[in-house]
Amino acid sequence: MEQVMEIREKLLTRIKNIRKNVIKIDPEQNIKQEKMLSEFRTEIMTILLRIVDGSEPNVEKLKEISQDLLRLKLSVSNEVMRLLMLPRAGKTGKQPTGGGDCTECDLLAEISYKVENIIACADQDQPIEDIDLPTDQQGISRPDKAGTRSNGDKPEPGTFCMEPNMYAMELITCNDDIDTEIKNLYNKLVIENDDETRQGNMENLDFYKSIRNRIDEVITKLMALNDASRLKKMVERSLGQI
Repeated sequence: MEQVMEIREKLLTRIKNIRKNVIKIDPEQNIKQEKMLSEFRTEIMTILLRIVDGSEPNVEKLKEISQDLLRLKLSVSNEVMRLLMLPRAGKTGKQPTGGGDCTECDLLAEISYKVENIIACADQDQPIEDIDLPTDQQGISRPDKAGTRSNGDKPEPGTFCMEPNMYAMELITCNDDIDTEIKNLYNKLVIENDDETRQGNMENLDFYKSIRNRIDEVITKLMALNDASRLKKMVERSLGQI
């Protein structure tokens, strides 16, 4: 609760300073600081009210608070991406950019593996008793999957599974990785003068934005569910289209 209160105080201070012109803003930039900060403040107040509602602490209440915090994280992430996509002016000069590697390939492979793993796990109905017990501090694996490896020495999708209520969190990590790549592409666009290279970066940017939006839609749907079977059905129906 202290951390949530700290966030609230920082939001209130920022909003107050903007309204008093202590912090100067440029309306033409379309950042909408005060509007978005006020929305975040409302979400924070909702979380605080849930924490101090007077009811006895229990597992369900903790789950609801956790869901609210995840929704706040999504809102902040989406706002960060909106700000990153705003046009910036006055950037000149040439800086060296990396080339010749395939970090984008690695990113896509990692996201693809995580998505395939969630789908494979959602397709399994084996109870927890069916798995092997770990030995020598090795990870838990299912008998029919243990030892099977795919490209890059990764376990086959479905070998290591999280609980269904963690599907959304795993997808959030995917979007965090995409956000990092989008930020990198944006920084390249700011300093790139070659039209052909800029066009390629713009196409990559649109591609990652599309993937991110589709994953975000699935996360939103998963966040509204609690039942394990419904979470699995939602994954099988929605995630396979990404």
